[in-house]
Amino acid sequence: MTAVADDSATELTSDETVRSGLQLGNRLRGIVLSLLLLGLVGASANIGQLGRLGRITFWIVVVVATSAVVFVSLNLMVSLARRSWTAYRSLTGALLGGIGFGLLRGNRSVGALVADSEFQLILDDGEAIVVEDRALVDAIAKIADPTLIEYATGVIGLVEWPILGAVLGAFAGMATGFADRRVRLAIPTLIGLGGGWIVGGNLLFRNRPDASLTTVAVMTVIGAAVVGGASYLAGKRCVLVERCLLGAALGATAGGWLLPDLSGGSATTSQLVCMIPLGLVGLRFGWPSARDANGMASFDRRARAVIFLAPALTFLTVNLVVPAIRTIITSFQDRDSEEFVGFDNYRELAGSERFLDWRSWSGDDGTWNVLTSRLTWGGLFLIVVGFAIAASINWTRNRTRGLDHSPTSRGSILVGGVLIAFAFFSVIRGTLPNTIWWMFTVTIGATTLGLAMAVLSQKAGRWESIAKSLVFMPMAISMVGASVIWRLQYAPKNTSQKQTGVLNAVWVELGDLSHAGVEGSDYPGWIRWAVLIALGTILARIGFTIWARWQRDEGFAAAGVMAVIVGWLFIEILLRDLGGFQINDDGSIQAEAVAFRELVQPFNNVYLMFILIWIQTGFAMVILSAAIKAVPEELHEAARIDGATESEQFFNVTLPQILPTVGVVLTTILVAVAKVFDIVRVSTGGNFGTNVLAHDFITESFQFLNRGVGSAMAVVILLIVAPVLIFNVFNMQKAES
Repeated sequence: MTAVADDSATELTSDETVRSGLQLGNRLRGIVLSLLLLGLVGASANIGQLGRLGRITFWIVVVVATSAVVFVSLNLMVSLARRSWTAYRSLTGALLGGIGFGLLRGNRSVGALVADSEFQLILDDGEAIVVEDRALVDAIAKIADPTLIEYATGVIGLVEWPILGAVLGAFAGMATGFADRRVRLAIPTLIGLGGGWIVGGNLLFRNRPDASLTTVAVMTVIGAAVVGGASYLAGKRCVLVERCLLGAALGATAGGWLLPDLSGGSATTSQLVCMIPLGLVGLRFGWPSARDANGMASFDRRARAVIFLAPALTFLTVNLVVPAIRTIITSFQDRDSEEFVGFDNYRELAGSERFLDWRSWSGDDGTWNVLTSRLTWGGLFLIVVGFAIAASINWTRNRTRGLDHSPTSRGSILVGGVLIAFAFFSVIRGTLPNTIWWMFTVTIGATTLGLAMAVLSQKAGRWESIAKSLVFMPMAISMVGASVIWRLQYAPKNTSQKQTGVLNAVWVELGDLSHAGVEGSDYPGWIRWAVLIALGTILARIGFTIWARWQRDEGFAAAGVMAVIVGWLFIEILLRDLGGFQINDDGSIQAEAVAFRELVQPFNNVYLMFILIWIQTGFAMVILSAAIKAVPEELHEAARIDGATESEQFFNVTLPQILPTVGVVLTTILVAVAKVFDIVRVSTGGNFGTNVLAHDFITESFQFLNRGVGSAMAVVILLIVAPVLIFNVFNMQKAES
């Protein structure tokens, strides 16, 4: 008995502790909000005295505080619905009505109701005449069609319409609490019709739609059919009537306001095209009946989801969907967005050599330049080598003809494919090929390097965090800052001075080294032979390593890459053909710097691409490293028991597990690259054959003020990126299912 009493006392104590904690939290929140409001009031009183940083901080605080108030208020409204459905509907109606009527007044679409108003009549010669008689203003406007601006005097002119809307909305919401369905439907409908009659009768002359009632009726039926049909197909048959009413209201709004011109309509027509959609909205508002317990639980769940998602969806709609639709429409209009020109802007783009230039595709003798490129033949050689390695491995292991791919063979084939792609991009010029070249190179380069860094950093032990921080650091630098840094790295200086850019300093020093012993070089001749002997020794050692790993059926991709690099250096130094130099008439050498950004065309694009690769590699590394750590260790243990090497574990165990993450990284980088602007702008300004679509779009739209062609370029960017996004989303959904 005592134990039970003690347990009860413990439960009561814990409940009291929770309640006291909640009360303390509420008091603290109240104090914080009060201090915040006092700070806002004080700052707003002296906002003119604040500096630029102070004003920015003030408006950040205002936006955050307003968002918090709206979020909390909406949640409180949903909580109110569970206690009193009628009160919730009244409050909702008041808010909707007040906001809607307030927007009408704020946009100066309607005149004043009871406040004194004056009309300013702007004549053709610019003279302004103040007219107080509304009927006289309408009569003059019908004859002369002047510009009319109405100003309501006094504070009441600013609040009368929101107050009227709030009152009408509150009565409509209150009526939805009636048990009698006829009353519940009739009162909101009548309020909607009355509100439409008031709005239509007070519209300014310039805002009266010249609408056809037949068009309004047809669009009403079409809107109801479209929205109702979509709801029926989606299985929402329980709310079919409500959806049809909403669709009818949208159709009536489109037929009465979006299709006709907004000027010169009669007062009667204006009242009708306002009454029809508002009456349908009132009918839709009063249609739902009071909800039972299950209905309220479902409403609460859906309302909370809407409250959380609505800000993000609204932001995306306003800043992404609407501008995208507007841009597509503008791409079919002339440069001033006034006349419809069809596909003329796209035809102008397709016919422009700045957009797509095929002149370098073939030489004067008709030979395709891409077939004479060393990149093409080098790529084909690597592809053949890759297939030969795969066939050799299959014969060594299985004594049969076929292909048994290894990391070495796959890497050789992939590098060969990249070289052939570079050969094609180098002979097809223009902003479109350049943009695709950027997307191809930066996406593959950043993802591959990020994956390599993610794998290698895990082997760094306690230095892993430091290694990752160094690789990720460029992500903290802006595009402009990174472009300035690399512009300094690429910059050439007069050869009489020391090179300050790293690339030119190394390149000039290599030229000096490969000509050691020649007049003009700072190195004695034996230095060159010592370097050649060292490179030959390293090359021989790498060769023995490749042979040994070949005999053990192990991969030798890394050794193969090192062999290619060391072998190239050996040959170039042996032939005295490495580095930046020029030979004078007397046989002496002179340093020669390279203008990487300007003169090395078209591969100056690649030097700009490396800036973005340098930035995006850290992002790819962090995401892929987290995915690699999430691969179950049991899979690696099983692979080791089966005798798999580390490279085989990576390509056959780790990589298949992280492919969805690789797809996300590829898509993210691809979208970022398609919009690249800052790097090109800062590095070359789009000159020297480095222009891309995003830079050309900005230039065409805002410098040359050709909005039609500029919008067409933006649509082309969208068309390039959209298929990749759709493909990746489809694959991710397929993988999840």
